[in-house]
Amino acid sequence: MRAYLNGGKRGRYLILAGIAATETAWPGFEERWRRVLIKHNVNWWDTADAMSVDASGEFLIDPRLGWDRTRAETALDELGEVIRDTRAEHFDACTLRADALVMTCVVDMDAYAEAKTRNPRLRSAEAICANACVSSLLTIDEAPDLLCFDQDEGFMKAIEEAWRVAGTRPSAWKPRQLETAGDMRDAHLLPGLQAADLLAWSTNDALQRAAEKGSPRANVLGRIPHYYGLEEIERAYPRQKEAR
Repeated sequence: MRAYLNGGKRGRYLILAGIAATETAWPGFEERWRRVLIKHNVNWWDTADAMSVDASGEFLIDPRLGWDRTRAETALDELGEVIRDTRAEHFDACTLRADALVMTCVVDMDAYAEAKTRNPRLRSAEAICANACVSSLLTIDEAPDLLCFDQDEGFMKAIEEAWRVAGTRPSAWKPRQLETAGDMRDAHLLPGLQAADLLAWSTNDALQRAAEKGSPRANVLGRIPHYYGLEEIERAYPRQKEAR
């Protein structure tokens, strides 16, 4: 199994999103993903670049054909369909129930700041996301051969800490490879990382739309299973009583 994740702070939110799939599922996923890219005259997918009306250069297969927001949104929708058609499910349980599993976590950083004033020992927001998205991977039967993060030191530190803690359990495992995109040649061409980027972007976009319209929190696959506002943070990470 391989897992790819993308994370970072977008506005008031810290978001970590990713996709994990079995080795038998990845070839078909990658083929369908690349087919959509070619259809839309794109060499690879970077959502921020794609949604920019001045996207050009190596991003486009043939720059002469041009690019605009409408084309970008159409391509994004079809790439989202590739994820959905892979029978992807949100990672709510610790069992591999589908060919691909999607991990999504959001921490409201305004709420986190308030929670931190009440609980100075509160774990980092990156650790909260890493625990929600990745700790479930520690308990499934098929350990990843590769777990790849888009480059982000805070998340890397958080997941490495999760592995150290898990290493005290007899059943613990570690992926054979833990890498950041910066360590990998042509990492931007990997469909798995591109899909993780799309999931993170669509999550942030959905949160902005929800704030504007009062609609439910959701992303390309529907609801966001791990959302941490003040109530959720304090419930999941209660302040520990100091020993006397």
